Amino acid sequence: MEINRPASSIIIFIIILLLVFLFIVPKYQQSHNLEITLANKQAEYEGKSDYYQKISDLILQIENKGSVLQKVQAALPSGFSIAPLTYFFEKNAQKHGVGVKSFSFSQVSTGALDNGIKNMMVTVTISGTYQGLRNFIVSLEKSARLFDIKTVSLSPVEGLNLRTQSQLKQYDMKLEVTTHAY
Repeated sequence: MEINRPASSIIIFIIILLLVFLFIVPKYQQSHNLEITLANKQAEYEGKSDYYQKISDLILQIENKGSVLQKVQAALPSGFSIAPLTYFFEKNAQKHGVGVKSFSFSQVSTGALDNGIKNMMVTVTISGTYQGLRNFIVSLEKSARLFDIKTVSLSPVEGLNLRTQSQLKQYDMKLEVTTHAY
């Protein structure tokens, strides 16, 4: 039996083409699709990695600036609490030689721009010398908390109008102070 070489070559070539299209091409496409999926996953991973690295850097910056954030928190606390305000006013008044007679708190409102900042009006009645009042106001201005002094009124204390070397003129003073919180 004689084999026809051109016919057998064509048949072998067709069989090889069929095998390539049936087995190799699908595996190649599957491999190509896996490479594309891998590239997408790597890009997604790198993006998330960069995102988490930026968050980590921001947390580190916040921790490094903790004292500044504490100052901001002291200047603009997250809520109104009357006890710390009362203590602050009494401590500073006593430190500067004036006595606190009374407190009144009123007018808790939101800011005009509705930015979440609330205002509270505090009326403090104190008694002491003009120099003590001046030092008390300076201590309010230098404090970390934000205070806006709206009005100050003075009235002399009756019966203590004589001025001697050891005793200065005494006044009853009324301060209207606005403070803020968010």
